[in-house]
Amino acid sequence: MKVNENTIEQQCLESLQSLGWDYAFGRSEEMAAWRHSASDVVLEPLLREAVARLNPQLPESAVADVVKLVCRSDITELAERNRQAYFYGFVKVCGWSISLMMNKR
Repeated sequence: MKVNENTIEQQCLESLQSLGWDYAFGRSEEMAAWRHSASDVVLEPLLREAVARLNPQLPESAVADVVKLVCRSDITELAERNRQAYFYGFVKVCGWSISLMMNKR
């Protein structure tokens, strides 16, 4: 089997889907409706909805702060934000502990 970017991507998608994650092809018309431009990496409206759903205790202003934090493009803090989000499943924003993941089990 030849290992290339597509091979790795497909294995990652299969693994994440087996853990309960949903997948949608980013270039589909359905996904295009959620983007401001084709270069957007984060689908902000979907992120906003998910943060609010997973954290019903948050006021809208805190949800907006979380979305802004996740979508920031400064690379200097990227590793730390990823570490917090993926290993701990939360980020602290304005004194709130924000869940970014939901255990589906």
